[in-house]
Amino acid sequence: MIRPRDATTIGLPALGALALAVGLAGPAAALAPLDPSVVAIEPVPCTIGAPPDDSVACLVAWLPMSWDALDAQGRLPADAPRVGVHVVVLENPTRSSDPNPIVVLAGGPGQAGSDLIPLFGPALELRRNRAVLLVDQRGTGRSKPSLACPEIAATELDDNRFNDPTLAEADPLAARFAACRARLVADGVALDAFDTRAAARDLHAIRTALGIPRWNLLGTSYGARLALDAMRVDPDGIRAVVLDSPLSNVPDREARRTAARPALFEALYRDCAADPACAARYGDLEAAMRRLAEHLGEEPMVLTFREPTSGEVVRKDVFFDDVVTALYQHMSFGPSARAVPRFLFELAEVARGRLGITDEETAAIFQTAHEGIVEGIAIGMHLSVRCREDVPFESAEAEARVTAAHDLYFPGGEPDGLYAALCPIWDVGTAPDAFGEPVASDIPVLILTGDADPLTPTQGAHEIARTLPRAQLVSFRGQAHDLFGTLMCARVLTANFIENPNMPVDTACLERMRPFFE
Repeated sequence: MIRPRDATTIGLPALGALALAVGLAGPAAALAPLDPSVVAIEPVPCTIGAPPDDSVACLVAWLPMSWDALDAQGRLPADAPRVGVHVVVLENPTRSSDPNPIVVLAGGPGQAGSDLIPLFGPALELRRNRAVLLVDQRGTGRSKPSLACPEIAATELDDNRFNDPTLAEADPLAARFAACRARLVADGVALDAFDTRAAARDLHAIRTALGIPRWNLLGTSYGARLALDAMRVDPDGIRAVVLDSPLSNVPDREARRTAARPALFEALYRDCAADPACAARYGDLEAAMRRLAEHLGEEPMVLTFREPTSGEVVRKDVFFDDVVTALYQHMSFGPSARAVPRFLFELAEVARGRLGITDEETAAIFQTAHEGIVEGIAIGMHLSVRCREDVPFESAEAEARVTAAHDLYFPGGEPDGLYAALCPIWDVGTAPDAFGEPVASDIPVLILTGDADPLTPTQGAHEIARTLPRAQLVSFRGQAHDLFGTLMCARVLTANFIENPNMPVDTACLERMRPFFE
């Protein structure tokens, strides 16, 4: 095994030197040591870019593909398949005596922590006295095996046909998913071993193998679900947790997300009307939405697009369902949500024959709405989690009741029917019922939620807080998904909480928080 460079140059001298080889650092005292057969830590070259005055270290933790493979003595048979979980270590720039690092857990599911280095590399509010570990959860990013499916473009999962690599009306998506599954299975991948509980056990194994007594978890969206399950798996090894726009682990999540759609549109109308500049520019948005629905109910609107792959100019019929899908996807993240009143106004004016829009504006409305969600996702990992932990527990009847009562916002019927069609193909079984029970813990937790978040509605964040007696929930008025990634206020709150997790956070910056519009 490659001998690591001196751990002090990595910047974690107080964490048992972060020895990048098994056996050079002892396990945390509160946990029984893992058998040496279970985990092996290997230093690897970093392919991650960093500024010249910064440094990064990379490692791969070789772990059981299936945690059920351990024998009665807790040992892993020599011939048992393994996965390699890739970790990027951003150094602690100080000689802090107890840096207890921050572990970043990305969302998706299927996004890789290493892809977040542009955000966390310069995050000095977090790194000024502790290290940051960016974990590529099993199956994602630089971890091995990768559950990426090159047969499918990730944008094909977002229910927006104008984001697809071609604008073809029909495409054998199910056949390509089946081909991806067959390829992975032929390579020896046990798809049902790639779920949240396995990833939580991976974290415990990595922490103990590195000799880190305790660390802090920062999980966004699905990463927050992983952080919640890690609180069950390794409670003594976690000092504090930040749940940013958390995805709940309790059943019937999709029905609540469906129910949030009409409420968020109605809040948008009210907030624009209450904002003098927005109201002056765009007028009555609800009236514009209903005019657009009426017009497109009679005939589609013909707009000019460019094929994403060829660049060829094509003319396509646009239906009201396309409009609702695109606008709602833009509402998912703060930067794009600010343009929704403008987009709605422009489309309504086009339908009335009062305005023409450029190809660039058409693309901005319809073809880029979900790039921030799907970019870099390992689709196989995404499906393994969604099909095992979400889809089996969703209530089609509950969703149908919502869509029937709000047909203006669901002109195409129930959303996300794609998963119901694909999950029988992916065939990864169902998570145990106990997985969906609320997480109860006395670990200090900061919960950041936006009350205008379509992806992880704020109701779920409040439900999570009910069983966490030491949780502090901070709600951001008029804000959408991934608060840490988009708002300075959220980053300050996170840094201050991690520094003193037992103290109430100072929420003065929330006083400036309101819906923002272009």
